[in-house]
This record gives sequence, C-alpha cells and structure tokens, in this order.
Amino acid sequence: REPGMGTMGAFPPGEQPPNTESRYPRAPSRPIPGPQQPLPPPPPNSGGYRSASPPANGATQTSTNRGSMQPKLQGFARAFQGTPGSNDPEAQVDPDHWEEICMRMAQREKISQVQVSQELRAHNVGLWEYKRLILALGDRQRMGAVMYVFEHMVNYGVRGDMGFYNSLLHHFAKEGNVDMAMLMYTNMEAGGITPNAFTFGAMIKAYNKKGEWKKAIQALQTMRKRGHIPDVVIYGIIINLLGKVGHWQLALQVFQDMRVVRVAPNVVAYTSLIHALDRGGQWRRAFELFAEMQQTGIQADVKLYTTLISICGKAGQWRAALVLFDQMQAQGVQLDTGSYNTLIAALARQGLWQRAIKVFNNMWSEGIAADVITYTSLISACEKDGRWEKALQIFKVMRDSGIVANVLTYSSLISAMAKGKQWQKAVLLFEGMQKEGVRPDLNAYSALITACEKDGRWYKAMQLSEAMKADGIEPDTTVYNALISACAQGRQWNLAQLFYEEMCAVGLQPTVVTLGALVNAYGRAGNWQRAIQVLDEIPGVTPNLVCFNSALAACQVVAHWSMALQLFQRMQDVGVEPDLFTYNTLISVFEKADLMEAASDWFDALQTAGLKPDIVSYNT
Repeated sequence: REPGMGTMGAFPPGEQPPNTESRYPRAPSRPIPGPQQPLPPPPPNSGGYRSASPPANGATQTSTNRGSMQPKLQGFARAFQGTPGSNDPEAQVDPDHWEEICMRMAQREKISQVQVSQELRAHNVGLWEYKRLILALGDRQRMGAVMYVFEHMVNYGVRGDMGFYNSLLHHFAKEGNVDMAMLMYTNMEAGGITPNAFTFGAMIKAYNKKGEWKKAIQALQTMRKRGHIPDVVIYGIIINLLGKVGHWQLALQVFQDMRVVRVAPNVVAYTSLIHALDRGGQWRRAFELFAEMQQTGIQADVKLYTTLISICGKAGQWRAALVLFDQMQAQGVQLDTGSYNTLIAALARQGLWQRAIKVFNNMWSEGIAADVITYTSLISACEKDGRWEKALQIFKVMRDSGIVANVLTYSSLISAMAKGKQWQKAVLLFEGMQKEGVRPDLNAYSALITACEKDGRWYKAMQLSEAMKADGIEPDTTVYNALISACAQGRQWNLAQLFYEEMCAVGLQPTVVTLGALVNAYGRAGNWQRAIQVLDEIPGVTPNLVCFNSALAACQVVAHWSMALQLFQRMQDVGVEPDLFTYNTLISVFEKADLMEAASDWFDALQTAGLKPDIVSYNT
C-alpha cells in the first residue's frame, strides 16, 4: 500500500511481476508478410485494429477510439505498417533481454520514430514491454521517443489500462520527473481512462518534488471536484509544500479544508503546518496549534518537538525551549542527536554557553553521539559571549573526537577570535582551514576581515578582500562595512571612501553601519567638516547614536565646541538618546577649548541624565 494515494487501495491496480508466466495482456502476433505478400488494410473507419491481428472466423472486431488521442499526438508521421510480433507466434520476449534493449535505445544519442517502430515490430511485445521501454526512455528525458511509443500503441490498437498508466505515473512522480508524469496523465485521459485518487495523489507528489505549489493546489481542487477525497498524507504534502514557499495562510486554508471533508489531521499534518507558521514568523500561532493538537490526544513525536524547540530558539524563548525538552523526556519520546543539537543551538543564540555545555554533557552521558553541528553550536555560544579561549578548547575536544570541522565551524571560531581581538589566531585558523581542504566561504572571509578590522589591520583586511574576489566570492555589505571600518582605524579616509564608492557601484545598499564607519574614518583623520557632511549624504539612512558620537569625536579632535553643541541639539531633535560616551566627548571638547566651567556643567548634566561617571569622565 503506497501511502498518500486516497481510497484507491493497493498500488498499482493490475500490476504484475515481469516474468513470462504472468504479465499484462500482450498484443497478439501474426507472421510478418513476405515481400510478395501485401499487408491487408485495416477495416474502413475502424481507426485500426484493437488487437494486433485481424478478427478470425468473421468475429466482430472492436475499434479503438483514436480520435481523443489524435490532438495530443498530431505532428508525428504515421511510419508504421504491419503488426508487432515475430515470425514465431509462440515466441516470448525474455525480460532481461528486453531490459537490455530498452537501455540500449535510451542511451542512443538520437532516436527516430522508425527505430522505435523496428524494435517493437521485431519482438512479441505486450503492455509490460511497452511500460519498461517508456520507463527507460522517460528516465533519460527522451520525451519525443516516449511519444513515439504511445503513437505505436495507438496505431496497433494496444490500449493501456489503469494499472499501466498509474504505475508509470507513480514512477515518474517519485523521481520528480514532472514532465513525464504529465505526459502519462495526458495520454491516460486521451485513452478514455478516468484518473482516480491514486493518479491525482501521484501528480501532487510530482509537483511537490518540483516545488510547483500552484499546480499542486489545482490538482487537489480537480481531485475534489471529481469526487475523490484526498487522504491525510496528500494534505500533509501540500501543507508542507506551501510552508516551504512561504504561503502559511494558504497552508492554514488547506488544513481547514481537510477538516471540512472530515479527514482527521495526524502528527505529520500538524508538524507540516507548524513548520509553515514558523517560516511565516507566526510562532505564537504555531504554539496555539500545538496546544490544540495536544487537546485532541495526538502524541507529539521527536520531529515535532524538535521543530518547536527550534521555533523557541529563533524567537529568543530559550526557557520555553528547555521546558519543551523536559516535556519530551517526561513523555518518553526517544531523544536523538538532532533534538539535542536544536536545544544547544537555541541556547547558543543567546550566548548561554554554560547552559549549552551542560546540555552537551547530558547528551554525552546518555550515549548520544555528538556531530559537527553540535560542536559548531557550542563554539557559536562561546563566540556570542566573547569566550574565545573556551571556543578553542571545544574545538580541540572536537578534533580529538575525530570529527572534521566544516566551514561553518571555522567561521564561528574565527568570529570568536575577532571578538577577542585575537586577529593573529584568526589568521592561523584561516590558514589551517585551507590546508585541510576546507574552502573558505563568504562568512569565513567576513569573520577574518572583521578580526583584522578590530585590531586596526587595514592593510591585511585589504589583502583579504582581494583574495576573496580571486576565489570568486563577492563581498557583501557586512564585508564592505568591515573594510571601511578597518580603514577608519588606520586613518585611511581616502581608502574608506573608495570602498564606499565600490560598494555602491556593485549595487549594494549602504546601511547605518556604513554611515557610522564613514563618519568615523573622516573624524579620525581630522576632517571634521566632511565627517559632519556625510551624515546627510546616504539616502534613506538616518544617523543613529554611533554616527552622532563619531561626529562628536571629530569635533573633539579640533576642539570645535560650537559644532559639538549643534550636533547634540540635533540628536535631541531626532530623538537619539545620548549615552556616557556622548557626555564624555562633550566634556573633552570643552576641556580642550579651555572652557572648564562648561566642562564642569556637562559633567553635572551627565549625572542629571541618570548616567554614572566612569574613569574617563573623571580623568577628562
């Protein structure tokens, strides 16, 4: 029983094993006429013989309705004469030999209609042989040759039955060969065979393989109109497909339709809809659906729990993730590596490295094997909290366990070094990754450039950007921002401007981070006028606190207290809340201008704003 094929029953109807004792009805054969023996014409207006031999003893011959198939096959030459079969009416086609013939034909560079006709006429073929030939040709996308085979069947009155077409359609659908599946469906209807629930189910599976959600919905609607009720598997497939393409509203509608026709949702259908809601950012609805499922008495499996824990991680609800994990254990659900990895990843997103390591230790004590995803998530947790030493320790444990790091592992580790301002260690890790044959990707380059930027290694950052392009990887906005910031650290404002122009030239949209880096580059170089001008030069980008602080720092360099006051007023006008750095910079501006009374006033303003002075405040 193939799941997901409606109420049809065992798949496929009429299927028989490929042996010589039991097979599909074959076209009767007769001796091929000699050169002096002309072929008798088919009966007038009959459309050809139904069987491959004329009626005997005056029996009535039923004609095949070829008119319905003609529009589908028009344009193909009628190159066939005579009947299929061999000179020996008792001859049978050996199945293995026929398979070799089919493979040989499918592998030809070109297949003509005449070649197909010759092979079929040279053997005593029946429906089983036709099916094997269609499968061999269809698997290699030989659409034209498959059409030739169907044309040959029509000319000799050989008609496929429901089982013939459904088995072909099921095969091509399972392989994701939508074009061939559609061809089977078209010829099935053209041959006067009404598709059943199995047929529609196979087509929906084919559309699912190719991601063609609109056609899947159309097939579902047609199936319903013709009186076939899809089963829960078909509904689950469509809901899952709609979730993948981001149509959670449609997925919800299909789920409701399932209830209308009284098809009870199972855990797979609920999981598919929860997946769809998750992809649509509807995590609250996902948990409402989960609560509803529990009320119906359906037991959640490990896949559903893992999905829900992942949703909690994305929403920052790490406590809820822990509750779900405990609930899963209490209900006796078998835990696996994936469920542990998902919980560790949820904790890693929040930088909760100690909790993540505790979960890892429990995983180890339960005898569940960790993989590269486990260790990468642990390293990421340490990276989020700036624990670069701990990240290196975990990396060593991983390698001692014989697990090979991937590019994501190295990227997380290099990023941890960047946050710890360990740019030299980051370079060594990057070089080690290359020696091990792991090809750096955009994230790896971005992490290393950021490490160089944090330490002011602008020249090294430039070299990496060139190496990145040589590897065929185009920098993104994050990389350009890091390059501009690195140039700012090195007081290379002209290079910062060049990277900004290059960024715009390749079609990337500058962000507020870009703006802050540019202002900082001009300010550090002592070009305070340009630093203030650039605040308004990037369309659609509103300066934030970092941008204003960088502009104030530029005024501090030249002790331009009046411009500093204007910037502070502008901050208040646009609703940007000053921080401790803002007040410390203003105190420094007035101190450098020998306006000590004003500097003292700003020190008082700092405390009035509810901020606590630090050592920089007192020193200034």
